[in-house]
Amino acid sequence: LLELRPDNLRGRLSLGNALLQQKDPRGAQHEFEIAVQQHPQAASGWFLLGESRRLQKDWREAAAAYETAVARDPALRDSHRMLAECYRELGDKEKAALAASRAGTGR
Repeated sequence: LLELRPDNLRGRLSLGNALLQQKDPRGAQHEFEIAVQQHPQAASGWFLLGESRRLQKDWREAAAAYETAVARDPALRDSHRMLAECYRELGDKEKAALAASRAGTGR
């Protein structure tokens, strides 16, 4: 599918998810980076990019991806929840608490 349509968002995200399931977060990150370059408004792409970075313990870059995801779609509770986790890992208790509170409301 990606050979026929390399800009296919669903196909790119599916490939990235398959790589995550195969315990290859770096390969998944590559696919998700392409997805958000091609579809910068796709909150799901930014969320999954955050997931791939979080699994590599790249907390700062994961937080940046989750921030973009919630900017694109503030109702994405999982993005707020994962953002709170990243901020906790980075030692920013205030931002972690704010993100955690938004995870409960979706705002």
